[in-house]
Amino acid sequence: MHALARLPGGDVIAGGSFASAGGVASACIARWDGQNWSPLGSGMSGASGPPLATAVHCLAVLANGDLIAGGNFAQAGGVPAAAIARWNGTTWSAVGSTSVGWVRSIVQLPNGDLVAGGGFVTGAANPQHIARWDGSAWHALGSGVDSYEVRAMAVLPNGDLVAGGNFTLAGGVPVNHIARWNGTAWSPLGSGLSGGVFGTWVQSLCVLPDGDLIAGGNFTMIGGVPANRVARWNGSSWSALGSGIETTGLLTQVYAVATLADGDLVVGGRFQRAGGVAVESLARWRSGGWMAMGAGMNGNVEALLGLAAGDLFAGGSFTTADGIAARGVARRTTSCAALATALGLGCAGTATSIALEVVRLPWLGGRFEARARGLRPGSLAVGVFGFAPLAVPMPAVHPLGASGCTLWVDDDILVQFAVGSGRVDTTIVIPPAPALVGAVFHHQVVAVELDPGDQLVALTSSNALSLSIGAL
Repeated sequence: MHALARLPGGDVIAGGSFASAGGVASACIARWDGQNWSPLGSGMSGASGPPLATAVHCLAVLANGDLIAGGNFAQAGGVPAAAIARWNGTTWSAVGSTSVGWVRSIVQLPNGDLVAGGGFVTGAANPQHIARWDGSAWHALGSGVDSYEVRAMAVLPNGDLVAGGNFTLAGGVPVNHIARWNGTAWSPLGSGLSGGVFGTWVQSLCVLPDGDLIAGGNFTMIGGVPANRVARWNGSSWSALGSGIETTGLLTQVYAVATLADGDLVVGGRFQRAGGVAVESLARWRSGGWMAMGAGMNGNVEALLGLAAGDLFAGGSFTTADGIAARGVARRTTSCAALATALGLGCAGTATSIALEVVRLPWLGGRFEARARGLRPGSLAVGVFGFAPLAVPMPAVHPLGASGCTLWVDDDILVQFAVGSGRVDTTIVIPPAPALVGAVFHHQVVAVELDPGDQLVALTSSNALSLSIGAL
């Protein structure tokens, strides 16, 4: 198992070099609906590159819900589609014209364009191992990179692309295995990385909730700083995560990095120690320290997928997970999930109805996030957090409270948030106190509407959310 992805409906897609999933014929790619495995058409066949096994190496889900699969194959669903193909929920199709070689990584840019990395040929002039698909044609990213081993890509919060792998030049600039593309030119991230056994490369990348970048792979130095196989980029410099993934064998490395729903980092690969802690191919970074995740896996972990509901999927070459039989893929769940339910209704006031929704569930030691839409431009927003629900009409709270608006939450905590383009993002940190597991709190946004002279016009309100703190 080499790759995992989640479809908008919740189904999980697994890609690799397998012939069946759950006893069902599924050539290199399969869907898990929560109970059963099923194929995606007739899957992949042939090999478009050198004499390597037919396989799906990477997956990406587009904004419209379509699935993109990249790898070493010549056909998808019986249709010619060398190295990269698109599944629309019913059928496979080619993504432009590609031939010769394989795709090792794919990612979608904020504007919807798709970027693929690997050893392949496209219709673009001189793509050099990395190319952009705009929906109708392939385009080169400058002069590309100097190796087909573009093994991982990620998009930073500002929209820049980061590519990692086994290359030393990007756009002719020395980058040492990791580089940034800003839409126009390539640049290095610090002095890059070095020190890997039998070669140095980046195998995986992910962006943390705070926007920092995590790189995992086979290296012992990054940005001139000692960092064993996993490191963090804060936008200006690299830092180690403790003593990292320590050497227990010549092939020790990190294959996959991902975040859990509470924001913690999980790394998977081929290793038995992380920060001095005994682990088995899987480790968790929390509050500045490494910890094991149960008994781990008895083989390599090559893919990780963290879901908002708290589940973690892992894929690889293992046969047991936490001591339980799990051939190639396993799922970790929590016995205490974070929950959110709607409470009451929002009101219109002098703008549209204000709607509050969850962005990130409240996990112990994590950060709860919500978003309210429909606020009047120029208004102020107050996040109300409380431990008891209310149902008090806003006119009873303040003389300018708008009719039909309601304060749904006891105001134990009030926090002002900035409003932009009629919306506000609210957040609160959940302390890592075990006594809070299962605790219930409530949240609402009250809009303070002002006139051009900054005089109070009205108090309006959103619906509320009733929230239960979960633990992973």
